[in-house]
Amino acid sequence: MTSHTDVQVSLSEDLYLLKRVQSSSCLPRYTFVNQQEFILNTVALYMTTGRPDGVVATFFHESTFTLYLAKSGPPNHIDAAKATSFLSCLKDATGFEALLPFLALYSAENVEKRIRNLFYSLEEILELLAEIAPEDENTALESLKTLLEFPFTFDDTAEAHDKFINIIAASSNLLKCFSSFQSAFPSKYANVYLSRLKRHLTKVVQYRDANRLIWFVQRNSSKITICWVPGTSQRQLSLTGTVVDRYLDGFLAWAIIDFDLNKKAQIRELMASALTYRDQTIEVTVFVHPEIRLIMYLTDVVGVQSQYPPGTQLYIGSGKRICGCCEQWIDAFNNCVTVKWMATFLNHGMRYDWKIPDPDLTQHIQVAVRQGNDAVLKSVERGMRDKLTREYNYALDTLFDTWYRDRKYSH
Repeated sequence: MTSHTDVQVSLSEDLYLLKRVQSSSCLPRYTFVNQQEFILNTVALYMTTGRPDGVVATFFHESTFTLYLAKSGPPNHIDAAKATSFLSCLKDATGFEALLPFLALYSAENVEKRIRNLFYSLEEILELLAEIAPEDENTALESLKTLLEFPFTFDDTAEAHDKFINIIAASSNLLKCFSSFQSAFPSKYANVYLSRLKRHLTKVVQYRDANRLIWFVQRNSSKITICWVPGTSQRQLSLTGTVVDRYLDGFLAWAIIDFDLNKKAQIRELMASALTYRDQTIEVTVFVHPEIRLIMYLTDVVGVQSQYPPGTQLYIGSGKRICGCCEQWIDAFNNCVTVKWMATFLNHGMRYDWKIPDPDLTQHIQVAVRQGNDAVLKSVERGMRDKLTREYNYALDTLFDTWYRDRKYSH
């Protein structure tokens, strides 16, 4: 019988390999369904640190006015102080600019990371954009380019605050030009880069969206309480790359029928080379992602399923786009419950730090958790089959000329 540990290691190794080859131009959904959904994502964004263990997910319980928070790692007294400080800042703020000292203290790393990503995505397509942009749009382009010329360090100084505000304004102006950019780029290749730029522009402008959050908190601040979801342990894994052992021979037994032993060996060697880690060992810390932990706690402990009419959609916010594993898990979990969980920011890519949640740690939702876990494992298996098929076709293309020459010169 395969142990839980073996399943987790195998899953992490598969996800690591898929992460290396994935390429998606899909944009997350940034059109919010309602104000609460909008506010939850903004709270999560401001509370997220930028470190792997610092991603925050949020849910607001209207009947009790409780803001539930979960993070990647276990929460501590610093997190509690941070949440209290953020609520206090929101009560007194006149605009998102008043939140910048808080952001510089607790989330500078995340801000800098988003602006770095914006710089890289702009640099990839800047030359093409400059060629087709009209004068007014070229001005917006040049303005952002100038602001990003030097690495941005975000700290609690007037200079850093002003530059960040200017970057947000320039990003917003450039976003207004995107309809003309997209019509000028019929090439699917160019639109991949354009989509990436739009995504990173939107992620920077999102900080300005705190104005709606300020409005909400100042009208309800006396009622709001904060509850951190208890943490679960993280786990350090060493991935040695058993993908070839677990998948390759079974796949080839199915795929290769009409080749002689020598050709089969050549195909296997080429595919094994592509599927083997370059590094000897990869260290990764896996954890139950905060969105999953939040859903499990609210369903199992708080009992929200009995507090809303069947078919109600409950929104969770996240400080980072929800990964493909979480998306698959939530969809399958929802099939077992009457009140459905929804998330806004979807990534579709799968992260290899995804830890399988343990259904035995819950009291009432073991079946739903297992359903979610099974959906993730099946999705990853499909991804691996697709990857093996691509590598198989590549191996055939690579070896075909060699086989043809050998056959030609043997006659």
